[in-house]
Amino acid sequence: KIIKWDKGIAKSNNAIGNNYQFLSKYEKALEYLYKSRKLEEKLGDKNRMAALITDIAKVYTRQSKYSEALELYLNSVHLSEEMNNKKQIADNLGNIGIIYYFQSDFDKALEYYQKSIKIKKEIGDSEPSLLNLINIGYIYLEKKEYERALEYFEKSLTIGRKLKDQLSITTSLISIGNIYKMKEEYAIAVGYYQQAMDLYQEIGNKRGVAMIRYNIASVYLDLSNVSSFSIEKKKSSLRSLKKNENLSKSIMNGNKSLELFIEMGDTRSLIQVYGLLHRSYYGVGKYKEAYLSLLEHKKFKDSVFNLEAQEKIANLISVREKEVAEKETEILLQKDKLSQAELSKNKIQIFASVSGLIFLSVFGIVIFRQRQKSEYLLLNVLPKKIADRLKKKEKPIADHFDSVSIVFMDMVSFTEYSKSVSPHELVGLLNKIFIIFDEIASKHGLEKIKTIGDCYMAVCGIPEPNPRHAENVMNFAIEANEALENVKMQSGETVKFRTGIESGAVVAGVIGSNKFIYDLWGEAVNIASRMESNGIEGKIQVTENFKMELEKENLGKFDFQEKGEIEIKGGMKVNTWIVK
Repeated sequence: KIIKWDKGIAKSNNAIGNNYQFLSKYEKALEYLYKSRKLEEKLGDKNRMAALITDIAKVYTRQSKYSEALELYLNSVHLSEEMNNKKQIADNLGNIGIIYYFQSDFDKALEYYQKSIKIKKEIGDSEPSLLNLINIGYIYLEKKEYERALEYFEKSLTIGRKLKDQLSITTSLISIGNIYKMKEEYAIAVGYYQQAMDLYQEIGNKRGVAMIRYNIASVYLDLSNVSSFSIEKKKSSLRSLKKNENLSKSIMNGNKSLELFIEMGDTRSLIQVYGLLHRSYYGVGKYKEAYLSLLEHKKFKDSVFNLEAQEKIANLISVREKEVAEKETEILLQKDKLSQAELSKNKIQIFASVSGLIFLSVFGIVIFRQRQKSEYLLLNVLPKKIADRLKKKEKPIADHFDSVSIVFMDMVSFTEYSKSVSPHELVGLLNKIFIIFDEIASKHGLEKIKTIGDCYMAVCGIPEPNPRHAENVMNFAIEANEALENVKMQSGETVKFRTGIESGAVVAGVIGSNKFIYDLWGEAVNIASRMESNGIEGKIQVTENFKMELEKENLGKFDFQEKGEIEIKGGMKVNTWIVK
């Protein structure tokens, strides 16, 4: 400022802005970057302008303001094309791929990453873009192609260490850790997370520390859902703590992560952290905190994935495609010496095509959102695999399963209670209970079949066979009964249920044409129902057959008390056990 060197002031403001971005202080970053942009516009250096616009777009990306970021990336591409700066074009194509990734359009994201890599190779860039390698790895991770993802992450880690690029090193370490976490190799995952944590703390990157905290919290949440037997089988050096201890550690790390992401205003990350805290609080029975976390999760999710933003992104891309099409026509004119009349005709055709594309893009998004709603309603009635078969017009849908576990739960003294309260209070209580059951069933991989009055029926092992169906149903039944201890009737009494479980073969299928229902048939279903109706208040009654199924799964962690033989409908006698 003293020597009034505008170029130097612009570069300094740019550097200060990028440092604030690195420290996750996004508002300060934008303040300095916009100061720099104002000066660069005055100086008229288009290459500098393109680079600066990209830096601003990166901040908006961090803030989950995707339509604003995309508009700036496209502006930067336009300026870079004017200057034939292919490196900047390639970088921004990769950045556009990130926007698509964050909108969960993985195929489109991969398309832009590959475009970026292609241009890099054309200009002789010996090392592929580290960012593109990492982002491609994440796409394969989303597709659950773990080995392909690991290949890209390890390559980016090697190149990052060679170039001493700390940001790419830490990102690669976290990504590799994520893969091992998904493979339930928790000790290896935590090892990679700790390496990244050390580097982030060394360079003072708050966002990095917040991400690591979130990842560690998710490890403890996963550990709370994994049996000791499963951990021992994988020979992990991490030992399973008591479930509530794992969940408490998940909540502690999740809240530390939350504080940092709130401070930074990172909306997308807040969606993930609130979702994790909802599950962790729910696991320890803190239902109020779980509910509030779920509300925050939905609020931030709606702010990021809303129709208006998606329409804006679609329009921006359509305009960009129109510009590209017109540019290609101009090149064609020079190459083949088309007449002016032919050029006008081509432009009209291009404009018509692009106008149609814009309309179809917006119209397609609206249709997509409506189909999402229909899909959501369908999945509330049918399992996803069955819904997909139904949409393909498969009829009839009927499958045989050799071994599943079925659970029935029925409220004790429901008829008497229903006479003493209003319909509103009665339905409210049942709704509260069944929502709790649904959450726990989903957590343990059970498929709810139906509710009949105050009776709840669920199964594990369909529509996908599950070798640990007995363990999953047992864990559901125990946790569901524990959760009922916090549910009170109007009189103040604790709600009690009878629970019955059986394992065996069943037939499952869809019946109905207007109102679909996915149901089960077979002796095992009938016996499970009788285990409940002949059960004891607040207890879980199982058949000897189910107990043997647990033992077949090499599980000896459940204690049983033999109840003895009972006679059920049809004269059949069944030996039964009560879970202690």
